[in-house]
Amino acid sequence: MFIVITSQNKRTITPHAGKCRKFWRYELRGKEVIGKQLIEAEREDTFSQSGLILDSLRPMDILVVIPPFLIELMSRKTQALIIV
Repeated sequence: MFIVITSQNKRTITPHAGKCRKFWRYELRGKEVIGKQLIEAEREDTFSQSGLILDSLRPMDILVVIPPFLIELMSRKTQALIIV
């Protein structure tokens, strides 16, 4: 299974996928992460421009996008949402 996470600064989840140019793609086998890849897009390829980034994100089973209010709420509870 492939999970893609929006991460403009490469450390935390980015709340706005439309303008995001950096994504982490994780490959999972069962509960184990067996691969991690940073995918970077040109500005004109973002979801808010042409959407061509979608081709670069494949294969993808799940795209993780968390709304800003949830990121703020979760950050307060956990101190930070850091991607490992």
